[in-house]
Amino acid sequence: GVCAGPIVIQADGLRLIGVGTAIIDGGGQDAVTVADAHGVSLANIEVRNGANGVVGINGAHFSLTDANVHDNQVSGISLQTASSAVFSGVTTSHNGLHGLTVETGSATTITGSFTASGNRVFGVNVNGSALTFSRADATLSDNALGMQVAAGANAFINDPSTVLNLTNNQATGLTIVSGAHMVSF
Repeated sequence: GVCAGPIVIQADGLRLIGVGTAIIDGGGQDAVTVADAHGVSLANIEVRNGANGVVGINGAHFSLTDANVHDNQVSGISLQTASSAVFSGVTTSHNGLHGLTVETGSATTITGSFTASGNRVFGVNVNGSALTFSRADATLSDNALGMQVAAGANAFINDPSTVLNLTNNQATGLTIVSGAHMVSF
């Protein structure tokens, strides 16, 4: 059913696994925040109607698997202040600014499927942080811009099986600017 947020996770090792229809509704606040907690696992959930959908702050480390994050005011998923996350089977769509934003020394790895679509600005925005695609099938479409890697950020494609589809974005599919790098291994 529907769980009213906000939810703040500060305990290491917590596993939140949705059964059936599991929806977290942010009600205009950050729906789910992982704050300074490690080894957190979120799976099989829908996150909607928050200021931000899922937020990692203050060195948080978590995984997000089989999740649909949509219709949030700012970002679907936001990693800040040296946080890190692993995503697989994630869709982030129809958010006010970005589908996924990775900033302030944070890092994320995308494996498996990942879709960012219909976001008003970037599908994926990486600033001063790191993004790694590893055996990923990523589709970034129908955003204003597909993916930006900027401000000294680094993006990596780790293997030949990774597929990036950056199509039907209003302006640019991929932009790498302001001292950023993208490397394909």
